[in-house]
Amino acid sequence: MKNNFNNALGWIALKRVFYLVSMIAMFSLVSLPVSQVMAKQEHISIEAEISGVFGVTGVIGESVLFIVEESGGGTEPTLGSFNYSTFLMHNLAHAPPDCGPLSSTGIGGSASLVFANGSLRLKRTSGVACITGPTIRVEEHWVIASGTGEYIDASGSLSRVLDGFLPTGAADGKITGTLRLSE
Repeated sequence: MKNNFNNALGWIALKRVFYLVSMIAMFSLVSLPVSQVMAKQEHISIEAEISGVFGVTGVIGESVLFIVEESGGGTEPTLGSFNYSTFLMHNLAHAPPDCGPLSSTGIGGSASLVFANGSLRLKRTSGVACITGPTIRVEEHWVIASGTGEYIDASGSLSRVLDGFLPTGAADGKITGTLRLSE
């Protein structure tokens, strides 16, 4: 009888050990993705000066839709120098208020910012181009769609304000926003 009692106690103790080990193993499996999700992120405030040249495909006003391509360079104090290029679609049928008659609303667009240590691909979420005489003022909002190199897991949003001169295509402006990098 004593042996059965000791065997029963041993069996209960063994079951508790197995239970404890299985709980620790399960907690380890569950906590792994949680720790990855809660990975530390670095937030970088972007304040870049840019200068470039833009060109319009077609003649503004001949069609309600037109494409603008732009390229140039910039400098951001934290990230350094970069080159950029954009491909933008505009719609004259939806001119923003308080703008000239050939002003337009952005209906799509993509951009890339290429740094020495990687690149960012951007998607335009909104934008307007106000034309007043020979000058143009562009205001746009972008989200980071993807990245390469050190920016592979980047996310964030950026705004761009650009002043251009239509006869030459020269443009200068600023990109501001927040870049989030996973560490």
